Order: sequence, then structure tokens, then C-alpha cells
Amino acid sequence: MAIYDSNWASYAMYVTSTVETNCNYGSVESWAMAGIGIMQWTYGRSWDLLNLLITDYPDIASQLPILLPQIQAGREAWGNKIFTQNEANEVSAVLVTDEGVNTQNKLWQSDCDNSYIPLLRDECGISDPKTAIFGLTNYHQSPQAFYQIFNGCGNCDVDTWYMTVLNNGIVGSYYNRQNTVKALLDEWDGESGKEGFGKYDPQHSIGGNQNQNSGNPDNTSKPFETSLNIKSLKKFGKTFFLYIDNNGKNKKIEFYQASDKLWLPIYRFEKIEGETTTKPQPSYPNTGSGTDDQRQQLVDKILSYEGKLGYSQSGDLRMWPDNGYADCSGLVWHCYNSVVGVEIGTWTGTQVENGTLIKEGSGTLDTSDLLNGDLVFFNWSYHNPFFDHVEMYIGNNQLCGHGGDPYYGPTVKPDAGAYSRDAFDLQVRRYICLLMYHCLLYTSPSPRD
Repeated sequence: MAIYDSNWASYAMYVTSTVETNCNYGSVESWAMAGIGIMQWTYGRSWDLLNLLITDYPDIASQLPILLPQIQAGREAWGNKIFTQNEANEVSAVLVTDEGVNTQNKLWQSDCDNSYIPLLRDECGISDPKTAIFGLTNYHQSPQAFYQIFNGCGNCDVDTWYMTVLNNGIVGSYYNRQNTVKALLDEWDGESGKEGFGKYDPQHSIGGNQNQNSGNPDNTSKPFETSLNIKSLKKFGKTFFLYIDNNGKNKKIEFYQASDKLWLPIYRFEKIEGETTTKPQPSYPNTGSGTDDQRQQLVDKILSYEGKLGYSQSGDLRMWPDNGYADCSGLVWHCYNSVVGVEIGTWTGTQVENGTLIKEGSGTLDTSDLLNGDLVFFNWSYHNPFFDHVEMYIGNNQLCGHGGDPYYGPTVKPDAGAYSRDAFDLQVRRYICLLMYHCLLYTSPSPRD
């Protein structure tokens, strides 16, 4: 099997850019981490890219009237650059030119030759080509997380690496990102390169990866080890509880069953020293009865946040929108939990296992038999059993949800059919019903023991 050659590097670029920008050379973030280009290079790395561009292609400088003086001022003066709307438009336009694409490909190859390959091959000795690419995507997202994962499983096969990633406290909460990487690696033969995957849309990328290390291969973190004083592991129904002696105090971490062979922690961001940073997790799953008024309350609840929430997948933020942040699954969880007291699951992977399946398919969504508050789950590129995204049906052929595009959401989609037209597959699930006796038909799995 080929590893660390040009074919490997091209497939690594394809996988990494898929989860960063959907392979868009013209992607620019004008918020938060301010990533630019197909790999979402941030801060000093965004300066490196633009400086390389005008160095190799001096004529491009005339197309950067706003940013040129800032680029010429140097990397230190550039600092933690965040782009205005006009600056973002200017950058996006030059990045989709032939010169911009060539420069991005050149910088990626330089990153591979000078940072990623020496790390993966020489420092860590990773010998499986698929594991190496998975490790690269983790390092690109967070060097600290990469070292935690490597310390946990070492030079292993891709399946073992994947399981370790899902249980990492930094990158493990990015479920869709990690599942997408795994799916792309599963379909790869381990040898062939990838060509023709780049897109050239001068537009802003979707939000999601808000990690400050993203795109910075030189922002290294040294390996470290942690230790836990584990006391016992107990099983109650489908739930495991890990009991830890935390400085003389008992600490309990709850794990739910994500698949036949995989249990994941309810919350991944826990302080080993001191108290948990998360809020209490209600019991689940449960399905309740509902009324038209309650359904309207769900709609009113999600609309009350319209355009007000930043996008975050942090375990401490995503489920508590009153703090100003959410993601798609955390927002709908909060709406159901706070309005009707129904526990639907905290992310799409558990939400699609609860409630009642109303319909499934692909392409244009027929909303004629949907009720307010029904949740619609989407896969955009290929089948993912955990699904990529969730929206709430709010009536009148409209959806509402927060996918990070734009960064402040949620947003209303005025035509559900048009929004879903390009979906690879979708599901509609219902979690409350109108009549008590009818709820027997809409029963989710039994409550936890």
C-alpha cells in the first residue's frame, strides 16, 4: 500500500478539505477563527497563504486593494486576523483564480512535506495510510487532540483510531466530521490519488469547526499523559456509569449506547480536577403526548432564537442557547426539553433512534403530512447513519434550524422542498402526538432503567 507519496497527499487533501470547506477553494470565514481557502488556514497561516500568492503572482496584488497594505506589513502585524465583509469578498475572489488555486495546492504540499509527514511518519511511526490521513485531519483540527489520541492507541488500524477519536474530549464531539472522515477512508483503496474534487465558489463556508488550531500545522503541542483513579464500571439497562475517585470525591461519567458495539459519554468536556462544567442530563429516551398548542410552542421557541445564536459544537455551549450559542441538534434538543419536557436525545445520532419514523427518502421533501415540531434529518453527500443535519418543521412548508451558515442562526428556510432537493437521503421523525391512545403507535424505546 502506498503511503506518504503524492497519491496519499492528494487523498489526504481531499478528505481534510471535505470536512473543512466541502472542498471549496473560495471559502472564507469572516468571523471567529477567520479561516480562508480550501483548508481553512487561520491567523498567521492565512497571512502565509496570501503572502505566498502575491510573491509568486505579483499581478494579483492589484486585486487586493484593501488587504495589500496589511499583508505587506508582515506576519506579526497581521496577528489573529479576522476579516470584514469587504475583506472576505476580496480574498474569496482571488482564491478561486488559477493563481489562487495553484498557491493553495503549493501551500498544502509544503504543509505535508514539512509538517504532517515528518510528524506522522518520522515522529509517530504511523504505518497505515488510512490511519495516517485520519491522524492528519485530527492534527489539522487540534494538535493537542492528535497527541491525546496517539498516546491512547499508537500505531494502529483506522478502526481503532476512529473509536479513540470518538472518545476524545476535544475532537470527539464533532460527530459528523469524524464520521465523514471515516466513511471517506472506508471507501478508499489505500493507494489511489484523488483529482478534480475542488470547487471554485467565492462564498463563505459553513460554520462548525471553531477550533483555534485549525489549519496551523506549526502550532504544535507536546505529548502528555493523564491518569484517572477508576473505581468501577456499572451497567444499568443500556447505560454504563464509570465511577472515578477524583481527589477523594466520587465522580460519575455516564455513557450511552451509540451502536451495537459502541458506548459514548453523554458529555465529553469534563474537568478531571473539580466539578463538571456541564449541566445535569435529564433521563431519556421518552416520548410524550402533545397538543397543537404545544406544537406551536415548539415553533415559537425555536423562532425566538432566530438570527441570535453563534454556532458552536462545544459540549458546554451547544445545548444551552440562552448563553448565545447552539448547533443544529443541541438547539432542537433544548426546544423539546424546555417546552414539552420530552427527551429526544442530545445529538442527531440518538435523535434518529428515538421518536417515530414518519417518512424517509431523498430529494424534495413532501410536507403535506408533517406536523409542527416534527424533525427532519438530512444527509447531503452520502448515507451517514447519524445524519449530517437536523431542522424543525414550523408549518407552511417551512423549516428552521442552525447549521452554521450563516454563523448567526437559526434561519428559516421558506421552501422546505427547495432546501431538501439535493439531499442524498432524509428522515422525518415525530416525538409527540395529539391523542394519548395514539401515542402507543408513536412509542420510542423504553425509558432507562
